[in-house]
Amino acid sequence: ASEFLEQSPDLRPGGDNGGWLQPFSIHLQGQPAEAHNIIACLPGSDPELSKQVIVVGAHYDHVGYGLSHNSLGGSGEIHNGADDNASGSSTLLDLATSPANAHWKPRDTVLFQWYSGEELGLLGSKHWVEHPTVPLDQVVFMINMDMVGRMVAHTLVVGGTGTSPGLPDLARGFCDDVGLKMIDDPPGTAPSDNTSFYNHGIPAVSLFTGLHEDYHKASDDAFRINAEGAAAVGRLARKLLAS
Repeated sequence: ASEFLEQSPDLRPGGDNGGWLQPFSIHLQGQPAEAHNIIACLPGSDPELSKQVIVVGAHYDHVGYGLSHNSLGGSGEIHNGADDNASGSSTLLDLATSPANAHWKPRDTVLFQWYSGEELGLLGSKHWVEHPTVPLDQVVFMINMDMVGRMVAHTLVVGGTGTSPGLPDLARGFCDDVGLKMIDDPPGTAPSDNTSFYNHGIPAVSLFTGLHEDYHKASDDAFRINAEGAAAVGRLARKLLAS
């Protein structure tokens, strides 16, 4: 991902020590290991609003060979995780690089974050909110994309709408604009990275196209992805950024 980010002149590294990465420690099958969040910054265009930060995130890890009791089918086979969560992380990459390459800037500063360790318990996003690379009190909103690749009938679950006043109507209006039917899911907690932000008092939404029979199975492969649906989710996320 960092190779694509470096080709976008308006993006800046947002990780530790002036780089794109934020390393943190994890345990894999009882052994210590190092994982990395990937972070890019798009500075805001408004002199005052640019002091505020919107985080847009997606996890890029999955369950490997499914040997740690985290496979629901095909243990021992490669689990590519095309929907969970290559769909969200690739949509995020497009969202990060397309505006930057077009020299479009939102008014607020945006941090694009790819998390590792989500499948182990939201470890990457928890690490960032506990060791933020910008002051946490500057973060005003978080958008999470997790499993956005299996859209059916133009329907999108928007979770966390109850975390900020006016958010349900705003999100529904934007869904209408991009041709999506919104399923309103108000709670701020979910089994994904938006929860890490909500638990620190930050309004957060999670965009999700729904569970399916390939969830956490080796059959979650790329040919099943609804690319047009994922692109529509990206357009919705951009509208949220620009609001």
